[in-house]
Amino acid sequence: MAAKTTWDKHPVPTLTSQSGSELPAAVREWRKSAAQATAAATKGQWLMELIKSLKRPKNSLTAISLLANDGAGSKRIDILAKFESTEATRETVVSRAMKCKAPIHAEAWDDVSKDKVKIEAAFDQLCVYMNEFNFQMTKATAKAAPAQHAIAEAKYDDDLGNPFGGIAVYFLLTSTAEKHEQKRLDTMLEQLGDYVASDCKRAVDVGGYLERIHIQYLDLVKAKENLGVLHSRILPKVLSKLSDGRHVGSDRLDCAEWQQLGIKAAEWQVLRDEDASKISWDDVYLDLVTTYEHIVTHRTRTYGGDPTGPAGRNVKFPVGVGFQSFDMDASEDGENEHDFSLAVYQSTFGNPATVEDYTKLVEHRTPLPGSARTTFFNGVKKYEQYADKKMGSANNPRRQYKTEPERPNMPAWECGACNVRNFYYVTVRPGTAVRDKCFKCKQPKKASHARDVGKPRVANEPHLGAAAIERLIEERVNSGVQKALDAQKTSDGSVMAGFAQADYSGNAFSLGLGGIVADSISSLEDDESRIPDDGEA
Repeated sequence: MAAKTTWDKHPVPTLTSQSGSELPAAVREWRKSAAQATAAATKGQWLMELIKSLKRPKNSLTAISLLANDGAGSKRIDILAKFESTEATRETVVSRAMKCKAPIHAEAWDDVSKDKVKIEAAFDQLCVYMNEFNFQMTKATAKAAPAQHAIAEAKYDDDLGNPFGGIAVYFLLTSTAEKHEQKRLDTMLEQLGDYVASDCKRAVDVGGYLERIHIQYLDLVKAKENLGVLHSRILPKVLSKLSDGRHVGSDRLDCAEWQQLGIKAAEWQVLRDEDASKISWDDVYLDLVTTYEHIVTHRTRTYGGDPTGPAGRNVKFPVGVGFQSFDMDASEDGENEHDFSLAVYQSTFGNPATVEDYTKLVEHRTPLPGSARTTFFNGVKKYEQYADKKMGSANNPRRQYKTEPERPNMPAWECGACNVRNFYYVTVRPGTAVRDKCFKCKQPKKASHARDVGKPRVANEPHLGAAAIERLIEERVNSGVQKALDAQKTSDGSVMAGFAQADYSGNAFSLGLGGIVADSISSLEDDESRIPDDGEA
């Protein structure tokens, strides 16, 4: 009847813990693999069942009871105390082991219990199994859990160890870890709330969002958390968030996908409002994931997969996303429009967020792929690296940091060949490179446009007529002359010097009207009679 163990093929895995404070968490990760190895080596679950039957007496931290059966007046022994091998103690141990279906005798317990010789033979076989398990537990856990081993062997010397030392150490390790179980459950519930509240702004991210919540839900179910608590924490917020997909505007590329996902979530929301007890997260998750697979995966594979086709036309940028978010340069009148369309399409449908992405979002605050924050910060980082490399870093004492040169706001110019207006500079980013040819027809800038070059643009200001300009100049001349006469009355040259100084310090340029005056004077030079000098008046 005795089964041959295979510890050489299925050894108990080593428990690793750097300190006592880390031991409970290490045991939680270790115990499952240890239980699997034990079951495989002993050809069954009987040894783990025997460990689970151990009890700690009330108000006692120094005893572990092994009971003959589950009755209130059952015989018991303390496996931490010095074991005395008697007929009564052997019978108690064999009784419990055979109730756990230990392969220690060919006959059933009812037949074995009537014969002391059979009980002793069964006990001897059980001791063989116990000695093998003791060796496995010592090798796997003695270094990480010396305190537990010291407790198990406290009543024994170095030569004769505790025959139940292995199961005693396993019980001490797992019972200590269970004290921290409620704290672990609280942490897991908090994480579940974070996953439920995570961003899910793209239709392609719904799959990863739901799957990560479901994994956390299953972990909490295994930890024996109440299902009602889990449903109340998941269903209202998830259904409310996804049902908002019905209100996504038509300017979004994934509008159709969000509409159908939102309708499905709204249906579940109505059913839950009618009777919450009949709606479970398992049913909702399966239906929403199936809908997601059908709508998003199928649609992007069939008629939504070509960004140069109808799906890529009339592209609208997502809220908060600009040209720099895609690390691209832009120009006026739709230059590089196709590239921008590709970028927006990729931002909407490319790189769906995975379970790992949502885990990093909650645990490390790492932005999801495709989010505006990710692309924007990547673009800024690249630009800062470029600026540091080319101009010198502000934190580098060996190089003087140079700021990006400011450039004036210059008006666009019109191509003489195709009549298309062109942006004055090559890019919209900081830079002073001037466009020297039309972006559409590629013809060089004509000399006839020279009068536009160098004139600062003044937006939303009225154009002054010739009469207004004449009055403005006369007022400024009189003001300048008066200031010059008050300041310097020594000679005509001093007066003229004062006039010249006043002309450029108190005139329209210092009042922010330079652009208006300059444009108006330019028009006067071409179209109006010249204002006479003072000597000609």
